[in-house]
Amino acid sequence: PVPTLAVGQCLNLTQPLFASVPTEGPYYLGAIIDEEGQQPELIEQNNTYLGALIGVGNAPDLVVTSIRVPTIAYSSRQLTVSYTACNQGTTPAPGFDVSLYFSTDNRLTGMMNDPYSDDRLFMVSQVPPLAAGACTTVSVTNWPSVPPGAYYFGAIADEWHNVPELIETNNDRFGYRMTMRP
Repeated sequence: PVPTLAVGQCLNLTQPLFASVPTEGPYYLGAIIDEEGQQPELIEQNNTYLGALIGVGNAPDLVVTSIRVPTIAYSSRQLTVSYTACNQGTTPAPGFDVSLYFSTDNRLTGMMNDPYSDDRLFMVSQVPPLAAGACTTVSVTNWPSVPPGAYYFGAIADEWHNVPELIETNNDRFGYRMTMRP
């Protein structure tokens, strides 16, 4: 129960909860206050809140949390990129791949989701096994595979879904926009 609130007052409540879900996987956690309309209010339609997507269960959840690329690179020189990969899940993750891409638009689809995508593979990098809650930063160097122009640089953890995860839709990350020169 929520105590009586003064005009304009807000209250943050923390409460343990048991999630009774049919299967483990991705869920949204929401809250409803005064669900039965017992408290007269000026606006009754703003009593709900839907939180972020969360993973419920026992499995890894692989994400790329950051990418570092230079703002200017040269197609005639090797390019060094670093990224941070994390396991946000509840159990250890085996080693997995991270696919690194150049994209001409700000929508990273990769080869698995769209084999005809304009995204160009830079390389596939290996990440060692990660404990639940652990992260690692990986630095890789390779020759760029794109002509001069403007690109977004992105990464997809476990693009081919070799590791069963709590959430499979949060594996991609864009870095900064970069320019490739001859």
